[in-house]
Amino acid sequence: MENYYLEIAIGIAALCNIVASIVILRSDSFEKAQKVAQIIIVWLIPYGASIGIMMFIISEDKPKLPPSAPGGGSADRMSQME
Repeated sequence: MENYYLEIAIGIAALCNIVASIVILRSDSFEKAQKVAQIIIVWLIPYGASIGIMMFIISEDKPKLPPSAPGGGSADRMSQME
């Protein structure tokens, strides 16, 4: 029985890169040039770039909480005293 560790690692890297490329292409957060650059980075740096960029895009696509009303902090009291 042969060791297929290298083939398995290459397969996992390719799968991660394909998924990352699809996530990048479907994202509305970036312009075309940025998407191309990110896909190139993903394919040049297999594991770290694909996982890192996917996590970044997924975190950017999540809905943000609305900003809270200003005021109520100690900084407001200081600005009123001036």
